[in-house]
Amino acid sequence: MKRILGLIAVVTLALLLVACGGKKEFDFNKGTLVVGMEADYAPFNWLETKSNEYNHPLDGRPGNFVAGYDVSMAKLIAEELELELVIKAMAWEALPNALSSGMIDVIIAGMSPTEDRKENILFSNAYYAVNHVVVAKESGALTNMTKLEELKGHKGIGQANTVYDELVKLTVERYGAVRLNPLDSTPLIANAVSTNVAQFMIVEKPVALGVLLKNPDLKIAFETDENVFDLTEGDRSLSVGMTKINTTLQSRINEALATITQDTRDTLMDQAVKRSADGN
Repeated sequence: MKRILGLIAVVTLALLLVACGGKKEFDFNKGTLVVGMEADYAPFNWLETKSNEYNHPLDGRPGNFVAGYDVSMAKLIAEELELELVIKAMAWEALPNALSSGMIDVIIAGMSPTEDRKENILFSNAYYAVNHVVVAKESGALTNMTKLEELKGHKGIGQANTVYDELVKLTVERYGAVRLNPLDSTPLIANAVSTNVAQFMIVEKPVALGVLLKNPDLKIAFETDENVFDLTEGDRSLSVGMTKINTTLQSRINEALATITQDTRDTLMDQAVKRSADGN
């Protein structure tokens, strides 16, 4: 998904995996599947304070629940594996270390299986495929843009340690855009565009749709089915991450994913986008 693991995090994870000897294989007899995610990345995952039919309680945080597309997929996977689902919330940067230390069994957090990540993390088949779009002010200079060259001289902003910021950098290199210092969350970068601090942001389309529902002054200014950002297949898909030793778990998760139709995936994403905008 969005995210590009920082160099420090990659090195730290590699050292931990070496120190831990790759950890033990997942024990299906323990009866639980412990999933890590941020609970701060709508529509994939976000925090709620009231229980309902589509969210899930956060482990160790009474009165807190997590909802979103990732949660729906985690529920379906756990059900297919006949395991009780446990979800832990933590910062994006902490997820790889939590995986390597055994604090969580898998990462389901909109993570893309990039080549760098695959050196230290074993990934499932994709559970969602994404395209990236340019979001700008409805009434701004970029509202009717038809090509990326029109970003020249305009200020873009991305989320720190994610592919969003890398794509802003690309527009600087290729099209003469101006990169602002990245911020820590999608709501923050959306607010920067809304308040004219920045003139555009680049995010995945589902994220953009959720942003627009909460920020009606913004719009998708540019989108295409073509791979205009030259992203790899890994950069444009989301997968479940686990430690490298867990090939059996990988196989079982892939089998579970194979039971989920594309229609079901599309419906779950549509629901997640609407619910995240409704604040539920």
